Amino acid sequence: MDKVIAFDLWGDYAHYRKHYTTTSPLTFSIPPRTAVCGLLAAIIGLDKLEYLNYFSDKDASIGVQLLSDVKKSNFS
Repeated sequence: MDKVIAFDLWGDYAHYRKHYTTTSPLTFSIPPRTAVCGLLAAIIGLDKLEYLNYFSDKDASIGVQLLSDVKKSNFS
């Protein structure tokens, strides 16, 4: 039997930096898989150096669904 966990996550601002940038304000509109894995790991108390061992593609299927529109703001 597969086990599923679902939760709602929201905030006024979030920044998910694109991996190929260093100082650019480019951001993903939704949290990428690694960000979701990191969030789950922080909730259950896994170390940041080992948590990806528990969330490999074969061990964890992760999906994200938008419940409201994404609003983007520009900051200078």
